[in-house]
Amino acid sequence: MNSTAVFLLGFLGLLLGSFINALVWRIHKQITTKKIDSRYSITKGRSMCPDCQHQLGAKDLIPVLSWISLGGKCRYCKKSISWQYPIVEIITCILFVISYAYWPYILVGVQAYVGFIVWLILLINGSALVLYDLKWMILPTKLIISFGSFSALFIIFLSVSKYSSDILVSSLMGSILFGGFFYIIYQISNGKWIGGGDVRLGFVLGLLLGWQKSIVGLSLAAYLATAVIIVIALLGKYRNNLKMPFGPFLLSAAFIASLWGQYAIDWYRNLSGL
Repeated sequence: MNSTAVFLLGFLGLLLGSFINALVWRIHKQITTKKIDSRYSITKGRSMCPDCQHQLGAKDLIPVLSWISLGGKCRYCKKSISWQYPIVEIITCILFVISYAYWPYILVGVQAYVGFIVWLILLINGSALVLYDLKWMILPTKLIISFGSFSALFIIFLSVSKYSSDILVSSLMGSILFGGFFYIIYQISNGKWIGGGDVRLGFVLGLLLGWQKSIVGLSLAAYLATAVIIVIALLGKYRNNLKMPFGPFLLSAAFIASLWGQYAIDWYRNLSGL
């Protein structure tokens, strides 16, 4: 593993983690204000404090270090800055490095490297979806469409780099399997068990994973959600009307299935003799 690549990817992850925080906040402002405001533009807006909305300078935007040096408070209004900001930056850094360290495909050729870059964009998009769903229990359609577009692009580059049309067929089957399963649950429950955003995300994740890894992803998401519910129950915090966003479990499971899902598939094949 190239140590220089690890360092650069880790640093890039910190920077883009900061971008994820800003992206989620701006999209939420766009949705809630329901009007065009250049301050909340993703491409034109300047970095600002979420509370006093004072424009931030370069010294305020150094990932993690600025938060530490300011004692977790805004330089201008002195209000507390959430732990969310450094945590998201650090997690993004870790995700970038892990993706490189455990990338399941050979990075040879332009198509393969472009595919890896598209994957990093998917991580940014997916992390934004996780953060948004955790904060407001909504999966914005705008982010899902973006995630779906880059998922399709990733599958195309992967198919080209491996000279295999089977990948495209598997992706379409995965989308039908994953999304169709969620659509049935949504219809049966009249939207009480899962939301429309989960259904849309299911179709996209199925496209990204393919049909075999979709099964791994679905199973793993259920296990992760169950584990969290058990922990909540053990802590005495569980109640009958407890609501939890399912998007973070789906996206976390998809990340794991993308990098290590083939190991689970091969293990099952050896166990079953298929």
